[in-house]
Order: sequence, then C-alpha cells, then structure tokens
Amino acid sequence: MARALTDALEAELLGRYDGVAGSGDPPASDFQPPDGAFLVGWEDGEPVACGGDDERSLCFEKRLG
Repeated sequence: MARALTDALEAELLGRYDGVAGSGDPPASDFQPPDGAFLVGWEDGEPVACGGDDERSLCFEKRLG
C-alpha cells in the first residue's frame, strides 16, 4: 500500500509541476524503525493521507482526493 500511495503522490506532483519531480524517491528503508516511520491516514476505510519520517526530517505528506 505504501508504494501505491507514494506513486500516486509522485504522479500528482509531476502533473502539477510540469514534469518536475517534487518528492524524490527515497528508499523504503529510510522509513523503517527504529529511525523512521511511514504512516497512512484513513477515512471511512479509505487511505486519504500518507507521510514518511526518517531520522533526518519529515520527508513528505499527502492528503489524497
């Protein structure tokens, strides 16, 4: 699920900013414990937001829809 959400984010950013990537493509390992986390926000059983945090800084977040 995380990959699908981040792929959707990247596709939206590419469309919004004339093909210029906005969030990069950090490796999934950046968001694994103990130094990182990847969170998914849910509303009515649907994923509506996601965000990744690593030991350096908040990497991205997105409200879908």
